[in-house]
Amino acid sequence: MTFFSFKPLLTLGLLALSVGPQTAGATVVATATVHWNPLDVEIIDLSGGFDTPQFSWISPFGSVNSSAYTDLVEGNSDNQSVEDFTTQLSSASNSTHSGSHAERGDEIVQAQAQSDALGNNFAATQANNQGSFEMRGKGVALITLDWTLAVSGAELTDHLSAYGYASVNLSGNYTDQNGANGGGSKSASISLSQGSDSQSGRFRFAVTGDGVNVVIGNFGVMADVNTSTVSTVPIPSAFWLFGGTVVAAWGGLKRKSLSASC
Repeated sequence: MTFFSFKPLLTLGLLALSVGPQTAGATVVATATVHWNPLDVEIIDLSGGFDTPQFSWISPFGSVNSSAYTDLVEGNSDNQSVEDFTTQLSSASNSTHSGSHAERGDEIVQAQAQSDALGNNFAATQANNQGSFEMRGKGVALITLDWTLAVSGAELTDHLSAYGYASVNLSGNYTDQNGANGGGSKSASISLSQGSDSQSGRFRFAVTGDGVNVVIGNFGVMADVNTSTVSTVPIPSAFWLFGGTVVAAWGGLKRKSLSASC
């Protein structure tokens, strides 16, 4: 009687499956940063010493928020806010395969998110500063800040969609008692589903006072990012070879069993 063992075949089959193609193990990362000290406002005096310009914030406000989820069920979120420009704020959220972090300090407004290419993941975060201001006297108040954006690890294949988004929004406006007004804004973003990209720049916002009228206005910055991955694990081609071998072996075993019983 001939006995047939599946153990060697099973071992070879599992080895074939282990070296089969897998979902890419990349991580998509998105970062938005604004380098700005709101208390560092450059004053250009045009008064000739008679009405020196003075700039002051009236209602400063800052906030950070974050969220991260894996398969839409496991994860968390967080948010914080404060009515000043000096308190350090930090918000972080994490799940098994995603995470986000936002920071608001006296020199930086930053948001960063990342998602691994394992399952379905989502992460998002924002950080911002905003406030009203008042200016008296004759001169110019100049606000200058630098910003950077970066997205890396974005990928789009038959089995993986890894998307990254990063943006900054910077804007200001003002008016005086006679209705004279001015302002400026800058928006930049990266929306990427393949590859990597980065941007950077400098934004200047000037407030002009005539020495007669009080100038009031608003200024704000926001860093905003999110990442997401949707992945499926393809069935390795080795599986089909292994499966066919098992079926053939099983058929042979049954034929031998029948022959032996006759």
